[in-house]
This record gives sequence, structure tokens and C-alpha cells, in this order.
Amino acid sequence: MILMIPTGIFPSIYKVYAGTTTIDAAGHNVFRLSSGYIIFALAFIYRKKAFLHKRFMLGGMVMLMSAAIFRISFDFSLQDSQLFNKGLQILPAIMLFIFDLVWQKKVVLVDLISVVAVLGIFFFADYFWLSIFGEAFMNVLISIFVTPFL
Repeated sequence: MILMIPTGIFPSIYKVYAGTTTIDAAGHNVFRLSSGYIIFALAFIYRKKAFLHKRFMLGGMVMLMSAAIFRISFDFSLQDSQLFNKGLQILPAIMLFIFDLVWQKKVVLVDLISVVAVLGIFFFADYFWLSIFGEAFMNVLISIFVTPFL
């Protein structure tokens, strides 16, 4: 996971620096990767509580598999279908939530952390990244992740 920070975030931010992608497109990736890292950190913190640890690990995986799902969507010519992309991404977390509801007969809200994160990023990230604050934040990220290595 530590190696995923430079190898995951750097290419997204570098594409903005190089002018090959927009700030909001890279920003979505930065938010998804950062959310995945935070959820994996929670999994590490709760590693001795197996019930929570497993759910945080699944949530982190959900956050980090968006790029793979987007590539799969090209195979089915569904790259423009957000229902397919986001639906397939959150499917494991939704299935775990349903499993807990049926098997344990209780609502386990931690199962839905990644679902809320995916949908929150999808619906609200553009408001941040297309603002002057988002542009300024991206410039800070460029100064941290790109400029020192040029």
C-alpha cells in the first residue's frame, strides 16, 4: 500500500501537469485512491478485530478497483455507462451488506463506507475540482508529487 501512493497518485497528477488530462478527471482518481488508502489504514488499525478488519479490507479494495472496472467496461462497450462502472465497483460491498443483513440479522453500516465514498466522489468531486480551491489543491499536489522529480 505504501508503494501505491507514489505509483497510483503520481501518474494522475503528472497527466494534469503534462496537459493530457483535466483537473477534475485526475481529481476523481486522487479522491478514490486517497479514500482507498484511508480505508486500508483503518483496516490496519483494526487488524486485531477480524470482523471490522475484513470489512475495511473489502472497502479498500472496492475503492482501488475502479480503474480495472473501467478497463473491463471497454470490453463490453460500456465505458460510458456509469451504472455499469459504479455498480460493478460497489457490488462486493453491497453483497456483504446483504449477507450481514440476512446471515447475522443486523445492519452493519461499516460495510457501506466504500459505497458512500464511491457515490460521494461520483456526485460531488467535480464541485471541488472545478473550483478555484480544487485547482489550487492540484497545484499543491503537483508541487509535491511532480516538480521535485523533474
